[in-house]
Amino acid sequence: MADNQEILFLSDDSARMRVSIRLFATLRDRAGVDQTEIELPNGAHVADLLPALAAKYPLIEPGLSTAMVAINQEYAFPDDKINPGDEVALFPPVSGGSETEAPDHFAVTTEQLDLDAICSAITIPETGAVCVFSGAVRGSTSTQDGVRSTDHLYYEAYQPMAEKTLRQIALEIRRKFPGVQGVAIVQRIGELHVGETTILVACSAGHRNGGCFEGARYGIDRVKEIVPVWKKEFGSAGEEWVEGHYRPTPTDTGRDDKSKSAIQASNDGSEFFALACPECGESYDANFDGFKCHCGGALEFAKTPTFDRVLIDANRFDLWRYKRFLTPDTIGPITLGEGWTPMIETIHSGRPILLKLESMNPTGSFKDRGAAVLVSVLKAQDTPAVYDDSSGNAGAALAAYAARAGMQAKLYVPASAAPQKLAQIRVYGATLETVDGPRSEAAKAAEAAFDRGERVYASHIWNPFSVFAHRTIAYEIWEQLRGNAPHTIVVPLGHGSQLLGMAAGFEELLQAGLISQVPRLIGVQAAACAPIYESQQAQVASSELPTLAEGIRIIHPIRAKRVLQAITRSLGAIVAVDEQEIVGGIAALAHEGVLAEPTSAVVWAGLARVMSDIPEGAKIVLTITGSGQKTYGIDKLVAQHAVI
Repeated sequence: MADNQEILFLSDDSARMRVSIRLFATLRDRAGVDQTEIELPNGAHVADLLPALAAKYPLIEPGLSTAMVAINQEYAFPDDKINPGDEVALFPPVSGGSETEAPDHFAVTTEQLDLDAICSAITIPETGAVCVFSGAVRGSTSTQDGVRSTDHLYYEAYQPMAEKTLRQIALEIRRKFPGVQGVAIVQRIGELHVGETTILVACSAGHRNGGCFEGARYGIDRVKEIVPVWKKEFGSAGEEWVEGHYRPTPTDTGRDDKSKSAIQASNDGSEFFALACPECGESYDANFDGFKCHCGGALEFAKTPTFDRVLIDANRFDLWRYKRFLTPDTIGPITLGEGWTPMIETIHSGRPILLKLESMNPTGSFKDRGAAVLVSVLKAQDTPAVYDDSSGNAGAALAAYAARAGMQAKLYVPASAAPQKLAQIRVYGATLETVDGPRSEAAKAAEAAFDRGERVYASHIWNPFSVFAHRTIAYEIWEQLRGNAPHTIVVPLGHGSQLLGMAAGFEELLQAGLISQVPRLIGVQAAACAPIYESQQAQVASSELPTLAEGIRIIHPIRAKRVLQAITRSLGAIVAVDEQEIVGGIAALAHEGVLAEPTSAVVWAGLARVMSDIPEGAKIVLTITGSGQKTYGIDKLVAQHAVI
């Protein structure tokens, strides 16, 4: 794209304004123009722009549901206002600045890339290592339909915004990996042929262990997520624009934190906890009574309080020690003493590790954290009754906290769920609705109940307060390690709420300058039902076979993409373990005095899979998410393993 290409802006009159827009890639091809104008009323928002654009160019309407909008070279969202003078651009999902005086080099260019010159640009006398990621044009690609050959690619960019986001990525790299000295990111555009270099991402450091490897990996992953660059592929199948799938959220904009700080200075914190959909960008207020976005996506919080160690309540030793970061100040806690669970040391494969005993929560699982926060919020809204679907632990947690709050509770559960867990739910006074079939059928029954008008669906899966609460596990680990983060954390992986919560918690600690980097996150699935693992391994088929680890028997994890992103950013991994390995984990933990349910025991076998990749002396934490006291016949399982 020519550097001197004219940029059109907005003009206005007393009641309406003409919005000048730039279109890129597939949107430009479908509209037949790269610049156009739309008339909108003064004060219009991004949500008003898209229908008007579709009316003018009907052929681009299918692409608008996934299109990105940028205002003044920053991602914009449906409720963002369009002002006279703004620069507006629309483009498809992208295919796949620095706070210091350290050396940087950023460019979006048609020129060939000079590796030596780029590395030299980020090298200083103290530099001892430079790690470079180099991308190239492939001549062939394996797909489900066979091998697709490529003749050449054509790369296009929204150049001013692309260069701006390259600088933002460099800032993120330095925040995550403080040992990185220089950052270079250079993206080529124009026509590129097989074997030619498409992108270079390089990080320099004083030593190879200074974060340069991790920074380069993080950098290319972020380029593929947020830098507005697209490619058109020319080859045996004709020509086709290749679009990505990542949907930027407000946290991806790199905007100044001043507005956030001003909000946080309010008295009750009610400005936080508005909802947004990362899939389509739709926004909802905090009192939205649905359980998911109209597009089907899982909602997240658009704004949340920032972690500040000064605001920790040092007089409490439970989850509500962190109340200032969990709920608006007006919410009164409904509590059974959940949180601040012990962390003990043991030995695995001859190496010391730590076990975070979430099984010590009041109802015997980590799900108490999410239930405590969610029920507290619903109680403040005078909610008389709640329901959820669960394989056991989440249902027991909701039943217990609903009883504590004086609410009625109903649980949709698989008929095959552990009898002890069902008995626990009944004892708390909740109503049980058993559903034949696998775990997914209970979820369908709960959603069908919502469609029939049943309220309130207090879903530990869909409701963001439940996921949000698990950040406190990260805070606790940090405090229990005397202000440090472990190198690696291994967690059971079903829907991924615990992993996502901990990822967010450690990211907040990093942003607060309290840790130097986030831990590697290792998610462990049961091989009998491992959809996220299989997705990562590019395996199409996935099964929902029976497994002892019933708590992670989840065939359709609603936040799978978010989980993969969190694991990738932490340089982590996903592993799948078989039933015999699960029983072996139960036995090994029992020999250490820890009675873990099968769902929790997967972490022992999972660690064995990755132990060789973890440096000697690195701190390792396994989360024991549920108590084995709820597992029927656990003694026979362990005895059988001993015989085998």
